[in-house]
Amino acid sequence: MISVLLQHIPRCLFEPLAVLGGIGFFIFLFRYWKKDRAETVLTGATVLFMIGWRMIMPINADRYAMILVPVSIFFSVYAIEQLVFIVCRYFRMPGYQLFIGLLLIGCAVKSFHSNTEDRQFFKLIKILKNDSCGSPKPVKVIANGDLSWFLGDDFDVQTVNLCGPFRLSELPVGSYCLLKLNRNHRPDDWDNPDFVRIAESHRQGKFKFCFYLWRRRERNK
Repeated sequence: MISVLLQHIPRCLFEPLAVLGGIGFFIFLFRYWKKDRAETVLTGATVLFMIGWRMIMPINADRYAMILVPVSIFFSVYAIEQLVFIVCRYFRMPGYQLFIGLLLIGCAVKSFHSNTEDRQFFKLIKILKNDSCGSPKPVKVIANGDLSWFLGDDFDVQTVNLCGPFRLSELPVGSYCLLKLNRNHRPDDWDNPDFVRIAESHRQGKFKFCFYLWRRRERNK
């Protein structure tokens, strides 16, 4: 749930919009509470429901948070409008210049932010494509996230939901398995002889995860 709130949703919305949208949302609630409490409660409850639903129902792909994009844009514009109004009290500058300046600052911070997960993910995607060269197409890949956009038409991706203990032997039959797992969430049959672990990539820090890539052994006929 925390990873959805702090990773999937902000990444889909674009992090500056996610941050500004959150600021604008709380400013809106604070400013409108005394004016119209019923409207404030209705708006706040709607937005919290939209976010909470995506936290309670785990999402494996960022696109499931796209419904929040219009909401984030609205509250981002509202936040910048309020910030410009406050800054204009102390600096004599046209509002549009402050608006563009704040937006550029947010974009610059985003540009210098290194997304570790993307680097780890695309590293294994490249290994998978290289390893599958010469295999009959389409190559079937079992994953707990939607990889079809990244692999292309030469791969048949089947998505599985892994919410608890699982075994590699219980996964659907496929040539490869590319799974994103918590550092403490590994299959019970980790050393299953029917699978060869050909690559893995780790991320350290508060939100620890691992990408694992297995190739299913071909059985002798």
